[in-house]
Amino acid sequence: MSSAPHGAHLSTGGGAIVVGKSSGAVSAVTGGGSISILQAGGATKAITGAGDVVVAMSGDEAEPVNVASGTGSVEIQLPKDANATLDLETAYTKDFGRKTSIKGDWD
Repeated sequence: MSSAPHGAHLSTGGGAIVVGKSSGAVSAVTGGGSISILQAGGATKAITGAGDVVVAMSGDEAEPVNVASGTGSVEIQLPKDANATLDLETAYTKDFGRKTSIKGDWD
């Protein structure tokens, strides 16, 4: 989808979801594909069971963002002057095969 000017609700059982420029609420859920939401300008939800997630926020309004992946990586891009509260969590089991980590540009 190249844009979602009035919001969107997108879901798939296992395919990728890509939303270009967004505005308003965007909710994307997939069972096993990757999710990319670029220039998210409002409340955003991106959840996948086994893919990578990239959400690039734009605008200067505080909006809730809920992002999760079962086994993929998660990347949240914020504007340089963003004033945000981040609540981040990562976990793994011994059988997962590798440790997880949280990396960022802030202390």
